[in-house]
Order: sequence, then C-alpha cells, then structure tokens
Amino acid sequence: MAAILSGAMDLVYENSVSAIEGLQGRFHQQSNMFFMISNIFDPRYAFLFYSPLFFSLDWKIGKKIMWVTVIA
Repeated sequence: MAAILSGAMDLVYENSVSAIEGLQGRFHQQSNMFFMISNIFDPRYAFLFYSPLFFSLDWKIGKKIMWVTVIA
C-alpha cells in the first residue's frame, strides 16, 4: 500500500513541477503576481486567517480545516 501511495505522490509531484515551470515560463512578466499568490496561500496563514474565516461561514468546514492545519 505504501508503494502505491509513494508512486502516486511522485506522479503528482512531477506533474505539478512541470505545470508550475510552464506557467512561470509563459507568464514571466507577471512574476510579482506569482509571489503574491504564493504569499496569500502560504500554509502558515491557514490556521491564523483561513480557519476563522471558514469557521464563521460554515462550522463543519471550519472544523475540518482547523484539524488539517493542526495535523499538518
């Protein structure tokens, strides 16, 4: 089972890296936008910003997000 998950994660990683390289190559002049997106969706902000936001919108989703951020 672990070998299957490892292979799946390797596949996701390889495809993600090539997709990100393609986006960065195609939109080279919008590098500031990519930095902004990286900062906005930084996992450090998940517990401080996104958890309370989603918790106020939907209790079940907020609770799930808080557990994910605590475990991660």
